[in-house]
Amino acid sequence: MIGGKMKKKILSIFLAFCLIFSLLPMGAMADEAKSGTCGENLTWTLDGDGTLTISGTGKMYDYDYSDYEAAAPWIRDKYKIKSVVIEDGVTSIGSEAFFTTDGYPNITKVTIPSSVESIGGRAFFDCTALTEVTIPNGVKSIGRSAFLNCNKLVSITLPDSVEKLGDHAFYECDKLTSVALSRSMTEIGERTFAFCEALERVTIPKSVIKIDYNAFSHCDKLADIAYGGTKEAWETTGYEMPRNQTVKLHYNCDSFEGHYVPINVVEPTCVLSGRIEYLCPCGYEYTEYIPSRGHDYKVEKTVASTCSEHGYDLLKCKVCGDEKKDYKDDELKAHTYVDKVVEPTCLTGGYTEHKCSACGSSYRDSLVQPLGHNFKNGKCTRCGAFDASFKPASPELKITTASGHPKIYWDAVDGAAKYLVYRSTDGKTFKPYDSTTKTSYTNKSTDIGTTYYYKVKAIGTNGASSDLSSVVSIQCRPAAVNISIYRVNGKPQLKWKAVSGATKYWIYRSTDGKNFKYFDSTTKTSYTNSGAASGTKYYYRVKAVAVVNGKNVASAYSNTKSLLTSLAKPSVSITTSNGKPKISWSKVTGADKYYIYRSTDGKNFSYWDATANLSYTNLSAKKNTKYYYKVKAVCASNSNANSAQSSAVSIKATK
Repeated sequence: MIGGKMKKKILSIFLAFCLIFSLLPMGAMADEAKSGTCGENLTWTLDGDGTLTISGTGKMYDYDYSDYEAAAPWIRDKYKIKSVVIEDGVTSIGSEAFFTTDGYPNITKVTIPSSVESIGGRAFFDCTALTEVTIPNGVKSIGRSAFLNCNKLVSITLPDSVEKLGDHAFYECDKLTSVALSRSMTEIGERTFAFCEALERVTIPKSVIKIDYNAFSHCDKLADIAYGGTKEAWETTGYEMPRNQTVKLHYNCDSFEGHYVPINVVEPTCVLSGRIEYLCPCGYEYTEYIPSRGHDYKVEKTVASTCSEHGYDLLKCKVCGDEKKDYKDDELKAHTYVDKVVEPTCLTGGYTEHKCSACGSSYRDSLVQPLGHNFKNGKCTRCGAFDASFKPASPELKITTASGHPKIYWDAVDGAAKYLVYRSTDGKTFKPYDSTTKTSYTNKSTDIGTTYYYKVKAIGTNGASSDLSSVVSIQCRPAAVNISIYRVNGKPQLKWKAVSGATKYWIYRSTDGKNFKYFDSTTKTSYTNSGAASGTKYYYRVKAVAVVNGKNVASAYSNTKSLLTSLAKPSVSITTSNGKPKISWSKVTGADKYYIYRSTDGKNFSYWDATANLSYTNLSAKKNTKYYYKVKAVCASNSNANSAQSSAVSIKATK
């Protein structure tokens, strides 16, 4: 079967051919007057601004587009008409008044007075530019297909005077987002709003008792229907929801206005649309989108033409600051060239470059051929390029370790394409071991405790090799560890990752960060210095150690980490002074002051006061009240080193 849209297109093509053939002998009619009659007591005029005005009293004639002689008299000027004003006194809009094969593509607005009682069938069929139309209270009927394919209409409100709405009235109005129907309507006919693909909300009064199954077919975005009647009444209308639609039905709801309450408003900007988010008392939500405002440009400055760019007005939006250029159709200035001579090289030719100082455009002439290389001792004296036939020099090696592995390195050898690495474990017998294009090599396949010897040979781009380098050697040691430090129960705790080949780790300690001494050993990857003195800053280093043939092979020192140990917990005693609680404690090494904590139940302690002294009298204590106290030693420079709270002491205030 052929769908609704395909049928429409076939009909439109047929009518287009009819129109073309009917117009062929009528070319001279384009010069006729832009006025005439359109009813027994009605006249029409079309002004130079594209406004068609219909005046008088009574009904407008009905028209037949398929017969050119019976078509609307303004049809030959259809592309000039931008708006239609129907003045008060006109009682009807005739059938096919503004219908052609492609509609009236430039009509954007239609003004209809309250005197109009009917809008004829296909009156505005295919008016694809129509964005605004107000149906006044007084219109009783809207004919079949009256606004079919008016695909820029956004919303329609049908006054309560409308009693009849013809089939297909708003078919394919695919920009239509909301519809409010008349309270006088009793029936919604066949495909009235079919293919309104943007339709989101429809208000249906309780007067409607019948809805055709196809009334809202292919309205894929239809989300809300406000129905003035009950759920029981709705179920008798006969409307069946298409399977591809999920619609929220609001019963006993005459209008979405006041039914939905706005809960969030986002104002539109120049380029971004705004929105109003609504919540219905019945629990449904919907969002109303507000079109963007568009830019409001004004001339910020005027730029004159250059040799490369036409002059323009720089326009800037007064609202958001967006800028754009409005170019002028003027002549460009002449270029102002500055000459630059580029000398030839061994590989590139010379030339004279002429570059415009204003716009940067350029061109070249006076071309000179490349000079070619001048090799001496394997290197070009002009550009430094290497001679492929030249034998490279021997590398000069240096050696160190990288992550516990031997790493040899050297300066780049002129003309070398790669380097061959030779290895030995006795310093006498060397064998080719590996190759590299870099100027360093890390030997990862090694054994801890073994001394390795290395030589390197440079290989030229022509395949020629240098003599072997001199020998470098190094004993393979475990990789150095990277330590972290933490405070556990106020004491320093070191942690690191296990090192391949290491069986133990030596701990080194210092109190000044300079003079480190061996302190302890562990086989684990963590170490807690439980005997560290309170309130003392310690520095630590670690070495990974492997035991090879009964001998210790140690890595280099790790990084250095330090930690201030937590202060000792104060030892507190209590008595009274003039009847008030007085607590005392011994001095804590490293403490700058002491926090006093108080409680009246011995359980819930809260901060009370602070002092730098070794005693504190609670002068605000109430008579005959028992108080409990705890004390914390505080380090002003590092709060993490503060002691824990002391044990609680208690006494009753006697005054």
